[in-house]
Amino acid sequence: MLDWECVRNLVSSLPSSLKRIVLVSSIGVTKFSELLWSIMNLFGVLKFKRMGEDFLCNSGLPFTIIRPGRLTDGPYTSYDLNTLLKATGGQRRAVLIGQGDKLVGEASKLVVAEACIEALDMEFTEGKAYEINSVEELIQSPSSEPTHDSKTSPSSSSKLVLVAGGSGGVGQLVVASLLNRNIKSRLLVRDPEKAISLFGKQDEETLQVIKADTRNPEDLDPSIFEGVTHVICCTGTTAFPSKRWDGDNTPERVDWEGVRNLVSALPSSLKRIVLVSSIGVTKFSELPWSIMNLFGVLKFKRMGEDFLRNSGLPFTIIRPGRLTDGPYTSYDLNTLLKATAGQRRAVLIGQGDKLVGEASRIVVAEACIQALDMEFTEGKAYEINSVELGN
Repeated sequence: MLDWECVRNLVSSLPSSLKRIVLVSSIGVTKFSELLWSIMNLFGVLKFKRMGEDFLCNSGLPFTIIRPGRLTDGPYTSYDLNTLLKATGGQRRAVLIGQGDKLVGEASKLVVAEACIEALDMEFTEGKAYEINSVEELIQSPSSEPTHDSKTSPSSSSKLVLVAGGSGGVGQLVVASLLNRNIKSRLLVRDPEKAISLFGKQDEETLQVIKADTRNPEDLDPSIFEGVTHVICCTGTTAFPSKRWDGDNTPERVDWEGVRNLVSALPSSLKRIVLVSSIGVTKFSELPWSIMNLFGVLKFKRMGEDFLRNSGLPFTIIRPGRLTDGPYTSYDLNTLLKATAGQRRAVLIGQGDKLVGEASRIVVAEACIQALDMEFTEGKAYEINSVELGN
C-alpha cells in the first residue's frame, strides 16, 4: 500500500509549477497478473506501484518513470557521505535501457540513482517510462578469461551481422563482442590481413572476411549481402587532415559517399542497420561544432544519416561523443575481449543532439549490438556519452 498511498499523497501535494518529478517504480508493473510477475506480486507490490504510476501519469505534472530490475549494490545505510560517494557497482557497469516493460534482470542502485538525476534535465524523457538493468560488461575485464572458443562453440544465433569497418577502432570491438556471443559475422574491410591479425583465423561459420571498400560502389556486389540479417556500419576517418586521409580517405569519401554506397547496396529484407555517426551533426554551423566541422566531417556524417533515413531501411543511429579507449588495432582477439573502459562506466543516453562529452569505444560497440534487437530504437538517433560513476 505504501507504493500507492504515499505516491498518491505526494503527487497530490506537488505544485503545478514543478519542472519534473522522477518516480522510481519497478519492471513488471504492467504484467503483474502473468506468471513470474504474479509470484513477485503475491502481496500486491507491482499492482500498487502501477497504481502509483497511473496516478502520476494522470496528474498533469511533467514526469519520468524509472523501472529498475531487482535492486543490487547496497543499501549503504550505515555509511557516511564519503563512503557513499566512493561506492561502485562492482562489475555490473554496463546499462540496458528499455521501454515497453520487456527487460528482466537486476539493476545497480548506483545506476538507478544516476538515471534519476540525469532524467531531471533530459527533455525527451518527459512523459515516458524506462526500464533499466545493469549487466557485466560483455567485453570482459582483465581479471576475466574470455569464453570464446571458435572451434567448439556453435553459433548461438540465427543472425548474420555484416560489420563495415570491422578492423577500425569501434568495429574491432563490435566484432570481438559478436564473436564472444557466438553470433555469425561477416566483415567488410579494405585489408583482410589486418582483420586476420586481430581476430585470428576463424571458421567461416563464425567469421567471414571480405575485401571491399565502401567508397567504391563496384566493390559492393549483391553476393556480399546474401543471408545478411543485420548491418553495423562503423566506418570513419579523422575530422582534420592526417595520415589517415592518405588514399582519398576523407570525410566526404568515407562518411558520405561510403555510407551512401553501402546503404544503396543493402537488401530490402534487412532487419536493421545501425550507423555510427557523431554528436554535433545537427549543429555543424554553430560554435564549437563549426570548428570540428572545418573540413566537413559533421556535415558529411549528417548527409550519410539523412540518406539512411530516406532509404526505407529499418535503422538506428548511434551518435557518440569524442571517442576514447583504444583503438586496439595492434592487439589480438584475446586482448580485445579483455578491454575495459577504465573508470568511465556510467552511460548517458540522449536524443535531440544535446549531449557534449566523450564516449568509450567499448560502450559504443555495445550500444550498436544492443540496438540490433531493441524494437523501440528503430528509426531513431541516440547520443551517447561515458562518464565516471557518480559524476
